[in-house]
Amino acid sequence: MKNVIATLIALLIFKCTLFSQIAEPSKGVEKNTLQIELESIYSVQKENSSTIKSWSIPNLLLRYGLFKNLEMQFNAPLIREKLIEHDELIYAINKFDDIQIGFALNLWEQHKWIPETAFLYRSVLHSKPNLKFLNVGNVYSLNFSNNLNEKLTFTNNIGYATEKTSGYTYFIVSNLDYSYSSKTNFLIEYSCNDTKESGIFQSITVGMGYALNKNITVEYSVAKGIDHNLLYTGGRLTYVIESLFH
Repeated sequence: MKNVIATLIALLIFKCTLFSQIAEPSKGVEKNTLQIELESIYSVQKENSSTIKSWSIPNLLLRYGLFKNLEMQFNAPLIREKLIEHDELIYAINKFDDIQIGFALNLWEQHKWIPETAFLYRSVLHSKPNLKFLNVGNVYSLNFSNNLNEKLTFTNNIGYATEKTSGYTYFIVSNLDYSYSSKTNFLIEYSCNDTKESGIFQSITVGMGYALNKNITVEYSVAKGIDHNLLYTGGRLTYVIESLFH
């Protein structure tokens, strides 16, 4: 049971920082533009005799450009989760996971080798039966992006997440994106989460994206844990609505 509890804590912290399959950009959406991201991720994490299977169906992220350099964000994931212990199903539930509300502020654009930089903040809120919300955590990060040339972009997210019952997590996400054409891109990504309760979690991700048109993009990626038994795969549909209130 101790291993089950440790696994659950680690997974909850991991979910807190894994709010996206790929690194968060340093460039926000344009003013008066609404970007809708629907993401579905299937993950399997094993620890000793315990297995946790999780499926987001889907994870909704809304990004709205309030001003030129400021975007507001709202994230509401719907999760199906199973816990299996010694090949026996302990529970299987469908639930709305904790909601995240926040913003991304673009600080400056790229200048030669100085990366474009943004500050991101999200408050993690737990919904209660009386329709009230309780703050259970916070996510802070600095997002850096360098256009190395016309096809290569190097992005880094360095951040800190707090969770009131389980401590803290430091994280870094490094992403190298290659634009094969105007419609197709490929990526490779490394992520590391250092949690207070369960130590370091590292993973590697590969993926690709395809632009159906200027407003709709589809992406697919798969990730494998480096120092822990985790595998996840999933896809994302992005729809951009321009000049929403213009």
